This record gives sequence, C-alpha cells and structure tokens, in this order.
Amino acid sequence: MSHFHPHHLLFIFIFLALAYLFVPSPSCAGYSVSPSSVPAQAPEKVLQPLTLNAPGALRGVIAPRGLFKRDWTAQLIFFGDSLNGMPAFELGFGKSRKTLRLLYSDSALPRITDAGPFLRDNGVNVREDLTSVIIGQSTATYSSDAINSFRTRTRSLTLYLGRELYQSESVSLSLLAGIGGIYRFYSADCFLADNSVFRERASSYGLLFSPGLQLSFSAPSVIKRGFTASLYLIYDKIWLADGGKKLSSPLRKELENLRLGLGVGWRFNFYE
Repeated sequence: MSHFHPHHLLFIFIFLALAYLFVPSPSCAGYSVSPSSVPAQAPEKVLQPLTLNAPGALRGVIAPRGLFKRDWTAQLIFFGDSLNGMPAFELGFGKSRKTLRLLYSDSALPRITDAGPFLRDNGVNVREDLTSVIIGQSTATYSSDAINSFRTRTRSLTLYLGRELYQSESVSLSLLAGIGGIYRFYSADCFLADNSVFRERASSYGLLFSPGLQLSFSAPSVIKRGFTASLYLIYDKIWLADGGKKLSSPLRKELENLRLGLGVGWRFNFYE
C-alpha cells in the first residue's frame, strides 16, 4: 500500500489550475460575437412637413415664445340701423381670453324714417300740404309735409373690454362691456300749421355705456391669422345734455336701443 505525500497534493492543485485557464467556459461560449460582424443600419424615416393651419396640428406641443404675444383684429361693422351710412371700424387686440377693442362709428343716426310724424309727436306741428292732380276724368290728392330739411349725425368712440365665454378652433363667444364718448348733431327746418317757421339746430357731447355679446367665426389656425367674421348684439345707453331744445331729448332716446351688427375683417399679429 502506497503512502500519500504532500508533493502529490501540490501536483493535483497545479493540474486543476491549468485546466481552468485553458478550457473555455460553457456559459460564455454561446454569447461570443464575431468582431467582423457589423449591425445593419435602420432605414431612414421620412417625416412629412407639418401644416400649421391644420386643425389640431400642434395640439400638445409647447408653443414657442412668440405665440404668447398679443393677437390683433381689424373689422368693419355694419349695424342694422345704419346700413346706408358708413360702417363702424373696430381695432382689437388681446392675449389669452381677454381682449380690448376700440370702436369708431360715424353715421346718420338716429335714423328717422318719417320725419313728419316724429316732429308732430314731439310738439312740432308741421304743416301738411295738399296737392291735387287731375288724371283723366278724376282728381287725385296727395299730401306732403312742409319740411325743408331734417338732418342728424352721430359720432362715437367706444372702448370695449371683452371676455371669452366659449372658445373652439373656429368659433368664440365673448361678453363685451364698453364705455366711451359720443357727439350728436341735428338740424330741423320746417313750416308750422300757422305758416310760421320752425328752425332748431344743436350739437352736444356725452357719455356712452354699451354692454353686449360677440360671436366670432374664423378659419382654424395656430398662429391666428386670416379672415374673420363676427355677429354683434349690443345695447347703447346714452347720456347727453338737452340744452333746453325741443328735439334734444326725443332724439337722444332714439339712440338708446338694441343694435345688431355684422363684422368682417382680418386677424393678424407680430410674432417673431
């Protein structure tokens, strides 16, 4: 029976160490990568150009600094009581849901469609002239009021503060509150029933308070430029001095009414 010596143990340890260094590990052999292999390149993705005016084109995208500046509108407004005169001009600018609008109006208001009855109802007994015309075997009689001239003129400059109640990509509804100044002029020249002459001419300045609603329509656009149209429903309350004139108070009341208007114009801005 052979004996076990210490140098036998040293020989076994050296053999195991050499086997560990030169024999490849099974766990690493399956994951070896050839250095000559090159990964294939992914195909390039072509991006279509983005249309800024498309509805919802930049929804969820953080707007650049320029888009937080003020937006402007310029409109001509045709009111139902002054369609035959000059349209009113409105210049507005705003930011977010609040806007300021400056409205200038110059028209032949109040518009009295029949001056004779209006003057008689307010204490001016206008003479009525009868004219007879022979037509064949019959006679036709026509009546007319002896009014030489009757003119009215009103100018106003109103500053409106607007607050949006509803807003979508193409429609918005705003509440308006306006205050401003007004200038009113009128002149009347006619014959009375006693053949005397009535002449009155006056002008005065006053204050105007005007609440209302505005419904606006425009093409969807992120940068808020392009054609726009609006419907207005406003009420004008006037404070004017009578000055002791006969027609001043009745004409002032004719100016206090509910007005319906149609506005057409353009949206623009000065974005960088």
